[in-house]
Amino acid sequence: MKSPGDKTELEERVTIEKSLVNTDKGDIAAVDLSLLPKIGDTVNGFYRIVEQIGTGGMSVVFKAEHLAMRKFVAIKYLAEAIAQDPIAVQRFQTEAQALGALDHPTIAAVLDFGVDQERDLPYLIMEYLEGQTLAELIQINGSLPPTDARDIAIQLADALAHAHDRKVIHRDLKPSNIIVQSVETQKAALDTVPVSAGD
Repeated sequence: MKSPGDKTELEERVTIEKSLVNTDKGDIAAVDLSLLPKIGDTVNGFYRIVEQIGTGGMSVVFKAEHLAMRKFVAIKYLAEAIAQDPIAVQRFQTEAQALGALDHPTIAAVLDFGVDQERDLPYLIMEYLEGQTLAELIQINGSLPPTDARDIAIQLADALAHAHDRKVIHRDLKPSNIIVQSVETQKAALDTVPVSAGD
């Protein structure tokens, strides 16, 4: 029989899983940015980095311009320390494959997966979403009107049902990971990459 101080296999798995998902501001400083591209750098000759738009415990996200198409995309890089772990890299690729199967108007589309040849870091190319995070909206305006909250909740529930039907679970759903777009686009979207339920 295990002593109260011992972790069960399930508790150990939960601890590992928690260490691999995006985290709040407390872990931002732990991400080493030295090898990541800088503003103005190009990635594999296709994308020019415009700005850094997000940082978490597992990844860093940049806004970039596709040079040939003159279109903005989001590039999500696996954090350097994690990119040294072959299992984490495989998991990142599995995420890209799982997300490629998702086709929903309120889920940011994953367009490509690759490895930055100059920096030897894996990345995902995602649809770039204009808008504010739900966290920013609440911070600026306070509580949302009930009808707005209802509309956002319905869109998110529909998006999550679509993902769950395809065995994909987000695992880091929070206001800072939800982009709320203008009324013209009628879209509230998840901006972080969900994770396959099998992982």
